[in-house]
Parts: sequence; C-alpha cells; structure tokens
Amino acid sequence: MTLAEQRTLLLAWQEYEAMVGRILPTFAARGLRDLGDDLDHMLICRSEVEEVLDKYPDAPELLGYRANLAGLDAELLLRRTEVVERLTEEHLARHRQRNGIPHSHWWCYLDELDREPRPGSGSGMNTRRSEPGGLTVQS
Repeated sequence: MTLAEQRTLLLAWQEYEAMVGRILPTFAARGLRDLGDDLDHMLICRSEVEEVLDKYPDAPELLGYRANLAGLDAELLLRRTEVVERLTEEHLARHRQRNGIPHSHWWCYLDELDREPRPGSGSGMNTRRSEPGGLTVQS
C-alpha cells in the first residue's frame, strides 16, 4: 500500500468513524434536521475506505480496519431511518448520480434498503440483494 493510500485510508476512516460514532447520534438527540452536506461527506469517506480495502483484500495490516468497519456499518444501518428522515426525498439519489456510485456501495442506498422492488420501473433497480445485517437493497 502506498503512503498516499495509507493517508487516504486514515483520514477517511477517522471522518467516517466520527460521523457514525458521534455526529449522527448528536443529530438525533438534538432533533437536528439538515444532515445533507455532512451525510455526503460521510458517504464519500466510507467509499474511500472501501476503495483501499478492496484494492488490498489480503493485507494483514488492514484486518483491524475490516473488523471495526463491520461495527460502524452496523451502527449506520441501525440509524438509517433517522438518517433518511433528515434528508430531502431526492438527496441520496442526487448524491449517487453526481458521484457515479455503484450499487456495491450499499451505504449510498440507505433510502432504498428494505423497499420492495418496483416492478417494471425500467430503472434497473428491480432485483433485491442482501447487505450487511440481512438487509436488502435493490440492484
């Protein structure tokens, strides 16, 4: 892993951990509504972490990140309803389109988890697949 990748991973990790572990609970506790820009940043950081982990799937020095990521992701999944409620209806869809987000990045599809497929929508989003915690997202 290059020094630049290590730096990217560390910075993205710290931001994602802070958002999921401290900032999201604060938003919920204080009843804050506007999560848009903070959420975009969190999702980008999560994707940056995934990019490095995917590039080095067998790197032993990344095992700790992988183990801890499962816990953070589980927390995000538990809070997904709170997160989605604090966004405009089309916010996540715009984020996905603007950033070219693949369906493998389930964290960018929090608004579509547990939804029934939309038959005949023509959107290519009719197939459901399992994600962490036994949840499903359309793909």
